[in-house]
Amino acid sequence: MRPIIHLVLGRANPHRMNGVNRVVHNLAGEQHSLGWKVSVWGITTSFDKADDLARNYHCCWFPDSGYFNISLELKAALQSSEPNTVFHFHGGFIPHFILISRYLRKIKRSYVLTPHGTFTQGAMDQNKWLKKLYFRFLEKPLLNKAQAVQCLGHAEQSDLEALSKSLQIQLIPNGQNFGELICESPITPSSEFIIGYCGRIEERQKGLDVLLKSFRFYLEQLGGRGKLHLIGDGPYLQEMKALAEKLELDPHICFWGKKFDQEKIQILSQMKLFVHSSRNEGLPTAVIEALSLGIPCLVSKATSMDTYVKMARAGWTYEEIDIPRIARYLREAEDEFEAGKLKERSVRAAEMARKEFSWRKIAEETKRLYQ
Repeated sequence: MRPIIHLVLGRANPHRMNGVNRVVHNLAGEQHSLGWKVSVWGITTSFDKADDLARNYHCCWFPDSGYFNISLELKAALQSSEPNTVFHFHGGFIPHFILISRYLRKIKRSYVLTPHGTFTQGAMDQNKWLKKLYFRFLEKPLLNKAQAVQCLGHAEQSDLEALSKSLQIQLIPNGQNFGELICESPITPSSEFIIGYCGRIEERQKGLDVLLKSFRFYLEQLGGRGKLHLIGDGPYLQEMKALAEKLELDPHICFWGKKFDQEKIQILSQMKLFVHSSRNEGLPTAVIEALSLGIPCLVSKATSMDTYVKMARAGWTYEEIDIPRIARYLREAEDEFEAGKLKERSVRAAEMARKEFSWRKIAEETKRLYQ
Protein backbone atom coordinates (compact mmCIF):
# COMPACT_ATOMS: atom_id res chain seq x y z
CA MET A 1 0.00 0.00 0.00
CA ARG A 2 1.25 3.47 -0.91
CA PRO A 3 1.99 5.93 1.93
CA ILE A 4 -1.12 7.97 2.85
CA ILE A 5 -1.16 11.45 4.35
CA HIS A 6 -4.49 12.89 5.51
CA LEU A 7 -4.62 16.68 5.24
CA VAL A 8 -7.02 18.61 7.48
CA LEU A 9 -7.66 22.12 8.69
CA GLY A 10 -7.09 21.94 12.44
CA ARG A 11 -5.79 18.99 14.47
CA ALA A 12 -8.35 16.24 13.81
CA ASN A 13 -9.38 16.25 17.47
CA PRO A 14 -12.39 13.89 17.75
CA HIS A 15 -13.56 15.66 20.91
CA ARG A 16 -14.51 18.80 18.98
CA MET A 17 -18.00 19.42 17.54
CA ASN A 18 -16.82 18.47 14.08
CA GLY A 19 -17.70 15.13 12.49
CA VAL A 20 -14.78 15.36 10.06
CA ASN A 21 -12.33 15.21 12.98
CA ARG A 22 -13.82 11.94 14.22
CA VAL A 23 -13.78 10.44 10.75
CA VAL A 24 -10.14 11.30 10.08
CA HIS A 25 -9.03 10.16 13.55
CA ASN A 26 -10.78 6.78 13.29
CA LEU A 27 -9.95 6.15 9.63
CA ALA A 28 -6.24 6.91 10.09
CA GLY A 29 -6.15 4.76 13.21
CA GLU A 30 -7.70 1.77 11.44
CA GLN A 31 -5.48 2.16 8.39
CA HIS A 32 -2.47 2.16 10.71
CA SER A 33 -3.78 -1.00 12.39
CA LEU A 34 -3.89 -2.65 8.96
CA GLY A 35 -0.15 -2.02 8.67
CA TRP A 36 -0.40 0.86 6.21
CA LYS A 37 2.01 3.80 6.39
CA VAL A 38 -0.34 6.63 7.36
CA SER A 39 -0.01 10.13 8.83
CA VAL A 40 -2.31 13.05 9.61
CA TRP A 41 -1.10 16.54 8.78
CA GLY A 42 -2.99 19.53 10.11
CA ILE A 43 -2.83 23.23 9.33
CA THR A 44 -3.44 25.01 12.60
CA THR A 45 -3.07 28.18 14.61
CA SER A 46 -2.91 26.19 17.86
CA PHE A 47 0.17 24.36 19.11
CA ASP A 48 -1.14 23.89 22.64
CA LYS A 49 0.22 20.60 24.02
CA ALA A 50 -2.94 20.22 26.09
CA ASP A 51 -4.79 19.53 22.84
CA ASP A 52 -2.64 16.47 22.11
CA LEU A 53 -4.24 13.02 22.13
CA ALA A 54 -2.86 9.53 22.36
CA ARG A 55 -2.87 8.35 18.74
CA ASN A 56 -1.52 5.23 17.09
CA TYR A 57 -0.67 7.06 13.87
CA HIS A 58 1.90 9.75 13.12
CA CYS A 59 0.87 13.44 13.20
CA CYS A 60 2.44 16.68 12.01
CA TRP A 61 1.10 20.18 12.68
CA PHE A 62 1.98 23.09 10.40
CA PRO A 63 1.40 26.81 10.98
CA ASP A 64 -1.48 28.47 9.19
CA SER A 65 0.08 31.07 6.90
CA GLY A 66 -3.25 32.36 5.62
CA TYR A 67 -5.39 31.56 2.60
CA PHE A 68 -2.85 32.64 0.03
CA ASN A 69 0.33 31.07 1.36
CA ILE A 70 1.79 27.66 2.11
CA SER A 71 4.08 27.78 5.12
CA LEU A 72 7.74 27.05 4.45
CA GLU A 73 7.53 24.10 6.87
CA LEU A 74 4.62 22.52 4.98
CA LYS A 75 6.14 23.18 1.57
CA ALA A 76 9.39 21.46 2.64
CA ALA A 77 7.43 18.48 4.03
CA LEU A 78 5.44 18.12 0.80
CA GLN A 79 8.64 18.26 -1.24
CA SER A 80 10.36 15.59 0.88
CA SER A 81 7.41 13.15 0.82
CA GLU A 82 7.90 9.82 -0.92
CA PRO A 83 7.11 10.08 -4.65
CA ASN A 84 4.30 7.49 -4.48
CA THR A 85 2.55 9.14 -1.51
CA VAL A 86 -1.19 9.80 -1.81
CA PHE A 87 -2.43 12.94 -0.07
CA HIS A 88 -6.02 12.76 1.18
CA PHE A 89 -7.80 16.13 1.54
CA HIS A 90 -10.78 16.33 3.90
CA GLY A 91 -13.37 19.07 3.39
CA GLY A 92 -14.36 21.57 0.75
CA PHE A 93 -14.20 25.34 0.23
CA ILE A 94 -10.90 25.41 2.09
CA PRO A 95 -8.63 27.87 0.22
CA HIS A 96 -5.48 26.29 1.68
CA PHE A 97 -6.24 23.10 -0.26
CA ILE A 98 -6.32 24.98 -3.59
CA LEU A 99 -2.70 26.10 -3.21
CA ILE A 100 -1.53 22.77 -1.79
CA SER A 101 -3.15 20.79 -4.62
CA ARG A 102 -1.46 23.01 -7.21
CA TYR A 103 1.89 22.48 -5.50
CA LEU A 104 1.32 18.71 -5.36
CA ARG A 105 0.67 18.64 -9.09
CA LYS A 106 3.83 20.66 -9.62
CA ILE A 107 5.96 18.13 -7.69
CA LYS A 108 4.05 15.20 -9.25
CA ARG A 109 2.26 13.86 -6.19
CA SER A 110 -1.21 12.29 -6.25
CA TYR A 111 -4.15 13.38 -4.13
CA VAL A 112 -7.71 12.32 -3.39
CA LEU A 113 -10.52 14.33 -1.82
CA THR A 114 -13.43 13.66 0.55
CA PRO A 115 -15.71 16.75 0.54
CA HIS A 116 -17.78 15.57 3.55
CA GLY A 117 -20.99 17.02 2.14
CA THR A 118 -19.76 20.52 1.29
CA PHE A 119 -20.89 20.25 -2.35
CA THR A 120 -24.42 18.97 -1.78
CA GLN A 121 -27.15 21.08 -3.37
CA GLY A 122 -28.37 22.37 -0.02
CA ALA A 123 -24.87 23.47 0.98
CA MET A 124 -24.26 25.10 -2.41
CA ASP A 125 -27.52 27.07 -2.15
CA GLN A 126 -26.17 28.94 0.89
CA ASN A 127 -24.32 32.05 -0.38
CA LYS A 128 -25.25 30.64 -3.77
CA TRP A 129 -23.61 33.01 -6.26
CA LEU A 130 -20.39 33.43 -4.32
CA LYS A 131 -20.05 29.65 -3.99
CA LYS A 132 -20.82 29.13 -7.68
CA LEU A 133 -18.01 31.46 -8.69
CA TYR A 134 -15.59 29.97 -6.17
CA PHE A 135 -16.47 26.43 -7.27
CA ARG A 136 -16.14 27.15 -10.99
CA PHE A 137 -12.74 28.80 -10.87
CA LEU A 138 -11.05 27.22 -7.82
CA GLU A 139 -12.77 24.14 -6.43
CA LYS A 140 -13.75 22.44 -9.69
CA PRO A 141 -10.15 22.23 -11.01
CA LEU A 142 -9.08 20.71 -7.67
CA LEU A 143 -11.82 18.07 -7.96
CA ASN A 144 -11.29 17.31 -11.64
CA LYS A 145 -7.57 16.72 -11.17
CA ALA A 146 -7.96 14.50 -8.12
CA GLN A 147 -7.03 10.86 -8.49
CA ALA A 148 -10.40 10.04 -6.89
CA VAL A 149 -13.23 11.75 -5.01
CA GLN A 150 -14.92 9.94 -2.13
CA CYS A 151 -18.66 10.48 -1.72
CA LEU A 152 -20.18 9.30 1.54
CA GLY A 153 -23.71 8.68 0.30
CA HIS A 154 -25.97 8.58 -2.74
CA ALA A 155 -27.39 12.10 -2.20
CA GLU A 156 -23.93 13.65 -2.14
CA GLN A 157 -22.87 11.65 -5.21
CA SER A 158 -25.83 12.74 -7.36
CA ASP A 159 -25.37 16.39 -6.37
CA LEU A 160 -21.64 16.28 -7.13
CA GLU A 161 -22.14 14.59 -10.49
CA ALA A 162 -24.49 17.43 -11.41
CA LEU A 163 -21.66 19.91 -10.74
CA SER A 164 -18.95 18.05 -12.66
CA LYS A 165 -19.28 15.11 -15.03
CA SER A 166 -15.64 14.03 -15.19
CA LEU A 167 -14.97 13.05 -11.58
CA GLN A 168 -13.58 9.69 -10.53
CA ILE A 169 -16.12 9.08 -7.74
CA GLN A 170 -15.90 6.27 -5.21
CA LEU A 171 -18.91 5.73 -2.91
CA ILE A 172 -17.58 4.81 0.55
CA PRO A 173 -19.48 5.68 3.77
CA ASN A 174 -18.22 6.76 7.17
CA GLY A 175 -17.72 4.20 9.93
CA GLN A 176 -18.23 3.75 13.65
CA ASN A 177 -15.81 3.00 16.46
CA PHE A 178 -17.94 0.56 18.45
CA GLY A 179 -15.54 0.68 21.41
CA GLU A 180 -16.65 4.28 22.02
CA LEU A 181 -20.20 3.09 22.70
CA ILE A 182 -19.38 0.91 25.70
CA CYS A 183 -20.48 2.54 28.95
CA GLU A 184 -18.38 2.03 32.06
CA SER A 185 -21.42 2.23 34.34
CA PRO A 186 -24.76 0.41 33.92
CA ILE A 187 -27.57 2.28 32.18
CA THR A 188 -31.11 2.02 33.55
CA PRO A 189 -33.44 2.28 30.54
CA SER A 190 -35.95 5.11 30.66
CA SER A 191 -39.63 4.19 30.67
CA GLU A 192 -40.42 7.39 28.72
CA PHE A 193 -40.66 7.58 24.95
CA ILE A 194 -37.71 9.87 24.20
CA ILE A 195 -37.15 11.19 20.68
CA GLY A 196 -33.57 12.33 20.18
CA TYR A 197 -31.15 14.30 18.03
CA CYS A 198 -27.38 14.74 18.30
CA GLY A 199 -25.25 17.08 16.21
CA ARG A 200 -24.68 20.72 15.42
CA ILE A 201 -27.60 22.96 16.29
CA GLU A 202 -28.21 24.47 12.86
CA GLU A 203 -31.66 25.36 11.63
CA ARG A 204 -31.52 24.92 7.87
CA GLN A 205 -28.88 22.27 7.14
CA LYS A 206 -29.92 19.99 10.00
CA GLY A 207 -33.64 20.71 9.53
CA LEU A 208 -34.20 21.36 13.22
CA ASP A 209 -37.08 23.72 12.42
CA VAL A 210 -38.77 20.75 10.72
CA LEU A 211 -38.10 18.52 13.71
CA LEU A 212 -39.53 21.00 16.21
CA LYS A 213 -42.63 21.73 14.12
CA SER A 214 -43.23 18.02 13.49
CA PHE A 215 -42.85 17.33 17.20
CA ARG A 216 -45.46 19.99 18.02
CA PHE A 217 -47.88 18.46 15.47
CA TYR A 218 -47.25 15.03 17.02
CA LEU A 219 -48.09 16.39 20.48
CA GLU A 220 -51.08 18.57 19.63
CA GLN A 221 -52.75 16.81 16.71
CA LEU A 222 -51.84 13.17 17.30
CA GLY A 223 -51.87 13.00 21.08
CA GLY A 224 -48.19 12.13 21.40
CA ARG A 225 -46.76 11.83 24.92
CA GLY A 226 -43.04 11.68 24.20
CA LYS A 227 -40.16 14.00 25.04
CA LEU A 228 -37.62 15.53 22.66
CA HIS A 229 -33.95 15.61 23.69
CA LEU A 230 -31.32 17.44 21.61
CA ILE A 231 -27.57 17.06 22.17
CA GLY A 232 -25.23 19.61 20.64
CA ASP A 233 -24.28 23.23 20.24
CA GLY A 234 -24.03 25.62 17.36
CA PRO A 235 -24.79 29.06 15.97
CA TYR A 236 -28.56 28.58 16.14
CA LEU A 237 -28.87 27.20 19.68
CA GLN A 238 -30.56 30.31 21.11
CA GLU A 239 -32.71 30.65 17.99
CA MET A 240 -33.88 27.04 18.31
CA LYS A 241 -34.62 27.54 22.01
CA ALA A 242 -36.67 30.61 21.06
CA LEU A 243 -38.55 28.58 18.43
CA ALA A 244 -39.24 25.85 21.00
CA GLU A 245 -40.64 28.49 23.35
CA LYS A 246 -42.76 30.00 20.57
CA LEU A 247 -44.15 26.54 19.77
CA GLU A 248 -44.86 26.06 23.49
CA LEU A 249 -42.64 22.98 23.67
CA ASP A 250 -40.77 23.89 26.86
CA PRO A 251 -42.40 21.20 29.09
CA HIS A 252 -41.58 18.52 26.49
CA ILE A 253 -38.09 19.43 25.25
CA CYS A 254 -34.55 19.35 26.65
CA PHE A 255 -31.48 21.01 25.12
CA TRP A 256 -28.48 19.20 26.61
CA GLY A 257 -25.76 21.30 24.97
CA LYS A 258 -22.36 19.80 24.06
CA LYS A 259 -21.76 16.32 25.42
CA PHE A 260 -18.90 13.92 24.75
CA ASP A 261 -17.75 10.39 25.48
CA GLN A 262 -19.50 8.54 28.32
CA GLU A 263 -21.88 11.37 29.16
CA LYS A 264 -23.11 11.56 25.58
CA ILE A 265 -23.57 7.78 25.33
CA GLN A 266 -25.54 7.77 28.59
CA ILE A 267 -27.98 10.34 27.16
CA LEU A 268 -28.19 8.69 23.73
CA SER A 269 -28.92 5.32 25.30
CA GLN A 270 -32.15 6.66 26.81
CA MET A 271 -33.53 7.57 23.36
CA LYS A 272 -36.15 5.31 21.80
CA LEU A 273 -36.15 7.01 18.37
CA PHE A 274 -33.37 9.06 16.77
CA VAL A 275 -34.36 11.71 14.21
CA HIS A 276 -32.12 13.38 11.63
CA SER A 277 -34.15 15.69 9.40
CA SER A 278 -31.27 17.24 7.45
CA ARG A 279 -31.82 19.18 4.26
CA ASN A 280 -28.25 18.44 3.12
CA GLU A 281 -25.49 16.16 4.41
CA GLY A 282 -22.52 14.03 3.48
CA LEU A 283 -23.30 11.14 5.80
CA PRO A 284 -24.14 12.03 9.42
CA THR A 285 -21.99 10.06 11.86
CA ALA A 286 -24.59 10.63 14.59
CA VAL A 287 -27.09 8.42 12.75
CA ILE A 288 -24.52 5.63 12.46
CA GLU A 289 -23.81 6.04 16.17
CA ALA A 290 -27.50 5.82 17.05
CA LEU A 291 -28.08 2.74 14.90
CA SER A 292 -25.02 1.10 16.47
CA LEU A 293 -26.62 1.64 19.89
CA GLY A 294 -29.74 -0.10 18.63
CA ILE A 295 -31.83 3.07 18.35
CA PRO A 296 -34.32 2.99 15.44
CA CYS A 297 -34.05 6.09 13.25
CA LEU A 298 -36.26 8.46 11.30
CA VAL A 299 -34.14 10.07 8.57
CA SER A 300 -34.52 12.27 5.51
CA LYS A 301 -33.35 11.14 2.09
CA ALA A 302 -30.74 13.92 2.21
CA THR A 303 -28.86 12.08 4.95
CA SER A 304 -28.13 9.18 2.52
CA MET A 305 -28.87 6.92 5.49
CA ASP A 306 -32.36 6.18 4.16
CA THR A 307 -31.16 3.22 2.08
CA TYR A 308 -29.55 1.57 5.13
CA VAL A 309 -32.57 2.18 7.36
CA LYS A 310 -34.93 0.78 4.71
CA MET A 311 -32.68 -2.21 4.01
CA ALA A 312 -32.57 -3.21 7.67
CA ARG A 313 -36.17 -2.16 8.47
CA ALA A 314 -34.60 -0.20 11.30
CA GLY A 315 -36.89 2.82 11.28
CA TRP A 316 -38.62 5.26 8.95
CA THR A 317 -37.54 7.47 6.04
CA TYR A 318 -38.97 10.34 4.01
CA GLU A 319 -38.02 12.18 0.81
CA GLU A 320 -39.88 15.50 0.93
CA ILE A 321 -40.52 17.71 3.98
CA ASP A 322 -44.07 16.94 5.11
CA ILE A 323 -44.60 17.89 8.76
CA PRO A 324 -47.87 15.94 9.30
CA ARG A 325 -46.32 12.83 7.74
CA ILE A 326 -43.14 13.11 9.87
CA ALA A 327 -45.36 13.59 12.93
CA ARG A 328 -47.28 10.43 12.06
CA TYR A 329 -43.99 8.50 11.99
CA LEU A 330 -43.22 9.83 15.48
CA ARG A 331 -46.61 8.60 16.68
CA GLU A 332 -46.18 5.25 14.95
CA ALA A 333 -42.83 4.78 16.69
CA GLU A 334 -44.43 5.64 20.05
CA ASP A 335 -47.22 3.13 19.45
CA GLU A 336 -44.66 0.42 18.64
CA PHE A 337 -42.73 1.34 21.78
CA GLU A 338 -45.85 1.05 23.93
CA ALA A 339 -46.68 -2.31 22.33
CA GLY A 340 -43.12 -3.64 22.81
CA LYS A 341 -42.61 -3.96 19.05
CA LEU A 342 -39.94 -1.26 18.66
CA LYS A 343 -37.36 -3.69 20.05
CA GLU A 344 -37.43 -5.62 16.78
CA ARG A 345 -36.30 -2.52 14.87
CA SER A 346 -33.69 -1.92 17.57
CA VAL A 347 -32.11 -5.36 17.10
CA ARG A 348 -32.05 -4.97 13.32
CA ALA A 349 -30.50 -1.49 13.62
CA ALA A 350 -27.58 -2.70 15.75
CA GLU A 351 -26.95 -5.77 13.58
CA MET A 352 -26.92 -3.72 10.37
CA ALA A 353 -24.64 -1.03 11.80
CA ARG A 354 -22.02 -3.55 12.89
CA LYS A 355 -22.13 -5.22 9.50
CA GLU A 356 -21.98 -2.10 7.33
CA PHE A 357 -20.06 0.52 9.32
CA SER A 358 -17.08 -1.05 11.06
CA TRP A 359 -13.99 1.09 10.54
CA ARG A 360 -12.05 -2.03 9.52
CA LYS A 361 -14.49 -2.58 6.64
CA ILE A 362 -14.40 1.10 5.66
CA ALA A 363 -10.59 1.24 5.79
CA GLU A 364 -10.37 -1.80 3.51
CA GLU A 365 -12.74 -0.12 1.07
CA THR A 366 -10.54 2.99 0.89
CA LYS A 367 -7.97 0.92 -1.02
CA ARG A 368 -10.08 1.85 -4.06
CA LEU A 369 -9.29 5.51 -3.47
CA TYR A 370 -5.53 5.10 -3.35
CA GLN A 371 -4.82 2.50 -6.03
